[in-house]
Amino acid sequence: MPIFEQRRPPQASRGFTLIEMSIVLVIIGLIVGGILKGQEIVNAAREKQVITQLNAVRTAQNTYIDRHGLYPGDDTRGNFVAFAAANGNGDGFVGATIAATPAATITAMKANSIDPTKEEGSYFITLLGEQLISNAVLPLATTSISAGAFGVERKSFLPNTAFPNTGLGISAGQHPGDTGRDPASALVKGSNWLAIWSSVYTNGGGVSIRQAGHIDTALDDAIPDTGIVRGDDSTCNSAKANGYDGGATVAATTDVSNPTCVLLINMGPN
Repeated sequence: MPIFEQRRPPQASRGFTLIEMSIVLVIIGLIVGGILKGQEIVNAAREKQVITQLNAVRTAQNTYIDRHGLYPGDDTRGNFVAFAAANGNGDGFVGATIAATPAATITAMKANSIDPTKEEGSYFITLLGEQLISNAVLPLATTSISAGAFGVERKSFLPNTAFPNTGLGISAGQHPGDTGRDPASALVKGSNWLAIWSSVYTNGGGVSIRQAGHIDTALDDAIPDTGIVRGDDSTCNSAKANGYDGGATVAATTDVSNPTCVLLINMGPN
């Protein structure tokens, strides 16, 4: 046996090579990119669902008018259609007088003024009674429902939408529009406006500028102050000179977690 045992020198700890680090960074990038792409797909799917819902409500309204000759909610025999609904006055407008501005009608919605005893609430209740819409429930009695509650899960007659914490409301009013671009934009005779909104957010919105622009593009002219799809005056129209994106910051146009717009859809008669 040898007197002395030959020992090997200790091996130095081996670190990552540049190639290995590059591979790790590429993998991380792919994961982050996949997450972002997944979010885009989810947001796009929600927008398509909302667009489908808006078209469905318009179809439901037209079907109701064919059956009863009056707007849901404005129907003078609304209580006959649905026991929890109130009878309307038959003037062709749902709720507020035609002199009311969208800002006033939106304020009324946020003040929890939508209930079964008013035309705005009876609009959805009578559509539910005729089984023409979903995503809401018929109330058991003529009790007020919080304007911040939407959909079946909250036992509300106000339908929810695919956008988180948002739902639909309706009321009559005028929209100032942009008469320079569209001479008929002022709608001085007034119209019924279906609104996507929420009272959950501190800014009182419900739809991001980006989402509003996509919906307006799909249904109308992509301009927030002309046509049948419009933004409320205080937020969506801050960029009206060049459409929803013009004049707004990049963050405002791409961020869907900070909704700022109440989007309005003209449901007639003007």
